[in-house]
Amino acid sequence: MRQASRNRWRRIPVIIISSILFSGHWSAQWLLAAEPSFNEKLVFFGKQDQQVKVYPASLTISPDGRNIAYVGKNNKGMFVCFNGKPEKETWVKIGKGMPIFNATGDRAAYTAYDGKKWYAIVDNRKGPAFDNIRDFAFSPDGKHFTYIGNRNKDQYIVMNHKVGSKYDLVDYPLFSPDSKRFSYCVFDTDKWIFMENKLKPQQGYAFISTVSYSQDSSRIAYVAKKGKRLTVVLDGVELPVSADQIGMTAFSPNGEHFAYGVFDDEKWNVVIDGVKGPDASLAVQFAFSPDSKRSAYSARFGDREQLFENGQKAAEYATIDTIKFSLNSVHMAFRASESGKYFVVYDGKAQKRYEDIVGPDFSPGNSRLYYVGKLENEKRVLVIDGVESEPHDGIGKPIFSPSGKRLVYTFDEDGEKYLFVDGVKFGPYGSVRHVGFSMDEKRFAFSAEKDGSYFIVVDGKELKQRFNTLPIGQVIYFSSTNALHLPIIILKGEDPWIYRYEVEIMPQ
Repeated sequence: MRQASRNRWRRIPVIIISSILFSGHWSAQWLLAAEPSFNEKLVFFGKQDQQVKVYPASLTISPDGRNIAYVGKNNKGMFVCFNGKPEKETWVKIGKGMPIFNATGDRAAYTAYDGKKWYAIVDNRKGPAFDNIRDFAFSPDGKHFTYIGNRNKDQYIVMNHKVGSKYDLVDYPLFSPDSKRFSYCVFDTDKWIFMENKLKPQQGYAFISTVSYSQDSSRIAYVAKKGKRLTVVLDGVELPVSADQIGMTAFSPNGEHFAYGVFDDEKWNVVIDGVKGPDASLAVQFAFSPDSKRSAYSARFGDREQLFENGQKAAEYATIDTIKFSLNSVHMAFRASESGKYFVVYDGKAQKRYEDIVGPDFSPGNSRLYYVGKLENEKRVLVIDGVESEPHDGIGKPIFSPSGKRLVYTFDEDGEKYLFVDGVKFGPYGSVRHVGFSMDEKRFAFSAEKDGSYFIVVDGKELKQRFNTLPIGQVIYFSSTNALHLPIIILKGEDPWIYRYEVEIMPQ
């Protein structure tokens, strides 16, 4: 057990004075300002008593963090709870992976079995009965939903509870990114047919897979088998290059270009806008730049790998992978290796060599290059724009503010977890999660754990409220610069009590 004095000393944030790594618009000056006060409030949603069994794996939280749903069970059957309030209807079963929220968090759904039939329940409205239901999904804008229903030996695509035509099989339901287009595949009279609301029904194929829309939703492609060969069907038209295998299908961000890899006669080729690249033993990776003007891919030739940019050979190393473009499309980086050592190549120039590398990638906004390098002594360093951090036992993935000007990363040291924020060190903690910035980037917050107790830290100050558990896979939600919230489950005995933890920040 640590001495109390040692604990108090180690809780004090340490300012790292000589840190080029974190230089930029933001600095540690915020520590010098008068400390704000915090108004902490728990908004009670509801609770479950000892007669109710709660299934923790079913817990889901809306994208805005304001609503909670989970599955419970009492002596009458299974039911769904929204914000601690049980639905009136009970069921024999609730579908796996349910309940779910739409992307905006204002709609919720689940599938349920009454002992005879399955139903989809959306916004407390029950849909038609089926023998089985699968592949439930909301559209990206949250306004529509779809699922596949089985009756006897027939299958149906269902849109907003409206049942479509019956088929032998239905598969691959998919909304376009703008939610205005929708596609699915049906098997009828021994062939698969592609159905899409902006295209005429396609001819039959032996099978269909890898359906994808372009980011702007203007185009759609899929892989189809015709006879013994595979081909790509782009906007309803078969592309001329067929093969034994097809992979790495990709649209450029603006939808104007399309690429894919083909394997035929024991060799791989990358095809970009219909033009085949050189024969290779393996196609490794493909990437378009965000502005769609640049493309890059890596492929293996013998015991070496080469990088091609816009169809021309640009580099050669033992291995090449993790190709990344900066958000402004000006810079490109990738991971490479020679003689068992790994390094990043940035705009054609090889950087320092390491035992291994995680990354590289670019920060949002200002497109700073970063990656984690492994040293010979097993320590890790975070490298940003070529500058190394101090070595640590382990380093978590960096988290940048939306503009990229502020940086947070966690690191491990002697079995404990620490946090670096803009060059300021916090810790030690047992764990660190839920890191988030306010929308104007003036504040940051995270959750931490000490001695089995969880709490929130805002701008480096530990708040008073303590919890015995916190939800996993969430972030702290800032509704404004001076207000944040997080869904909370407090266990009292074995009973979960559901709250929303709200914090008002009152600057001095």
